Formats: sequence, structure tokens, C-alpha cells
Amino acid sequence: MPFVYIAPYVTITQSSGFGKSRVLFELAKKCASDATKPMRLLYVSARNVAGSTGFPVATPKLVNFHFERATEPGIASRLLLAFDYACEHWGTVQEEWLEVFSPEGDRVDKELASNLKSWNPPTELHNQAPDSPVLVLVIDDAGSLLDKSDAYGVSYLRLLRHALKRVNVHLRQKGSTGLIFGVVVDTNALIHDFVPPSQKPSVPDPSSRAHQLKHLRSFPPFVLTQTMDVFFKELVSPLIDDPFSYKDFVLETDREKIRVMLLSFGRPLWSKYYSNVGREDPLSTVLHLGWGKLLRRLDLREPTSCKNDTLHGVAAVMCRLGLRPQSSSPFASQLVANFMAVLHAVKYTYDAHISGYVSEPFLAFAATHVWYEEYPESLTKHMLP
Repeated sequence: MPFVYIAPYVTITQSSGFGKSRVLFELAKKCASDATKPMRLLYVSARNVAGSTGFPVATPKLVNFHFERATEPGIASRLLLAFDYACEHWGTVQEEWLEVFSPEGDRVDKELASNLKSWNPPTELHNQAPDSPVLVLVIDDAGSLLDKSDAYGVSYLRLLRHALKRVNVHLRQKGSTGLIFGVVVDTNALIHDFVPPSQKPSVPDPSSRAHQLKHLRSFPPFVLTQTMDVFFKELVSPLIDDPFSYKDFVLETDREKIRVMLLSFGRPLWSKYYSNVGREDPLSTVLHLGWGKLLRRLDLREPTSCKNDTLHGVAAVMCRLGLRPQSSSPFASQLVANFMAVLHAVKYTYDAHISGYVSEPFLAFAATHVWYEEYPESLTKHMLP
């Protein structure tokens, strides 16, 4: 594998609300359920949005543990330390790391980072791991690592890629059959397309690694779409054998049942949030969540929120009309990262993204709410081309 792929990592990408972190949480629980499984998962959230209440919580201490030494060897040494720690505590480490998904994630983040940083591997490891152990390092909200770089301008995300390759080469040289595999997660398509296009110099550079990368490739990005309409499928599953079951939904007159059905369409965010919100008017709260996502938490009553390049109004119109941007346009990936469009596929050359707005009643309701009830004047004045 190291001689085929650039580095042992894969990207998971999709718009907000599809349950990307939830899928990883379920994977971590499966690892914790059986101490003999050959895989352990360490979850790190690099989210740096002020006031964010997303699931799971951000883990700044674990981010600092991995990137405190912002060099390829420094990051590789921390990866190896986490791998050795997992092998030494194989039977219990996943239960320990699983706590980062709990409501006390802030406290757990500090404890886990402290435990890893202060741990001194014994001269002779008492390896509890099975043959060929795999440590899966998950970096959620990894787009923030593109904004940070070392003294030479190399982004943390690229340093991580190099470090993953370096540490796995080191493991093989030691005779280990183990593997440290990265999973990089974000709504931003740049996480799987952050390698700049190669430029042909007039004089060949002997230090360049371009010739090495020529025959290598990245793992294709995993576009998470399986969770689309997952709650609606649960609703119709008891009626799946009835060819006329759709009539029960079309002719439904009970307001609460209609509401639940509409919430079940699209990404699982709407139905999950509605069932967990626990307020007097949960429907309005879900709408508030939807237009907050479309507006990226900006208050359009503030003049500084409205600029010539602001696209919230365009996104709201596209959402209401179900339009699709041209796949080769940068706007296609920008709508996914910032404006709740759905990513359907990525071209194998990474230069085209098929995205658009699908049948999601509550996202459409939120877009309409923004346009007509919340900020009609701001949208019409500042946010249409």
C-alpha cells in the first residue's frame, strides 16, 4: 500500500447535518464493544468556531498534542506515541477514548491529552494488541488545519499527511505489522484536494518529489450520502410490502404526523434536532437552526454582514428552486461547505463536484423564512447578483 498511495488516509466529506461525526461515534462504540478487535479509534475535533455547540465538542488539547511540534518528525513522533499507548492499553483504551463523545467532552479532552503527553513508554512494551493492530486517527472539522502552517508555509494538513507516511515507514522498519491510518472529515472539499497543481520548472529540481508522486494516488474521498432520508425510511419500513403505502402519506390529515413526515426527509439533522430540542415551540427552533445554517450565523441587520461577495441570498434562492451549480465551478463545492447543498459525487481528478439542493422540506422552509420574514430588505439590497 505505501508504494501505491501517497499516504494512508482517507477523507469523508459532505454538507452539515448528515451525521459524519455520528458515524465515527458508532464505529468507536463497535471498537469498544470487543477488546479483541484489531482496531482502535482516537477522535480529534479541530473545530475552531466560537460558540459552537456541535456534536461532539471541539478537542483543542488533543489538537495541540498532535500539532504542538509543527514539523513532520514532530507530528510523526506524537502519532507513534498514541499508537504505542493504544497497544500497551489495548483492552481498555477504547473505553477511555470513547468518553470524548460524552457531554463532558471538554474535561475528557484535557485528560486524554494530558495522559498521552505525560506517558513514557516503558523500555519493553507489554503489547496487549492483537496481530496487525490498526490505530485510526480521526481529525474532524479538518478544514481548519488548512488555515494553519509551519514556518515554511506548509499547512498542518499536509504535514499530517507526510507524518502518517513517515510513521508507517518507521513501523515497518521496526518489523511491526501495525498501521496508523488517518480519517480526515470536513464539509470543505479542499480537504481531499489540497495538493497544489504541479508546475513544470524550466530547470529540473533534483530535490523535487514530483516524479515520486507521479505514479501514486490518494485514496478516493468517501462522500457520505447513505444517511439521506434515513428517518423517512424508518417511517415507511412497516409499509414497504404494500404497493399503495404512499397513499397513507399523501392523504394524511393529522398535523403532527405530517410534521414528522416532512422533518424525516433529507439529512437526519432536522428530525434528530426536533426530537431532542425539548422546547415549547420545537418547530420554530428547527426553522431557526435551518436559516442559521444558511446564513452561517451572521446577523444580517449588521451592515458589516452584507458585502458585495456575500452569497447567502443566492444560496437561499437556489435552495428554494432546487437548482444545481455547474460541476466544474468552485461554487459547486462552496455551496456544500457553506450553504447546506448536498454533495453527490467528486470527479476522480478532484476538479469537479456534483452538488445541489434536493428535496428537503425544512431547509426550503428555512430559506423561505429567511427571504420573506427575517431579512427581506437586506437580501434584496445586498445579496442578489
